[in-house]
Amino acid sequence: MNIEARNRLAESADDYPHEIIRSNRHRVIRCRNGIQWIIQRRRAVGSQWDGRHYCATRKALIELWQAETGESGPAALASLPITITGVA
Repeated sequence: MNIEARNRLAESADDYPHEIIRSNRHRVIRCRNGIQWIIQRRRAVGSQWDGRHYCATRKALIELWQAETGESGPAALASLPITITGVA
């Protein structure tokens, strides 16, 4: 894998391809291994993202999103499967 492709797959990259939702300085991504959702916050300077919360269930993801952002859970999160693997 070349350096450009490897950097594109970095979960902290602004153009990470598995982003689910973005709102101001926060976003939710699916981790590169598909085993968890990650709530990230953009650094104050630059375009890098830092992981804040790691979730395997939709319920935890929505609760942590609300606690982190002060926003109610967006429809994009409510439409996710109950667990990241899709198995309850």
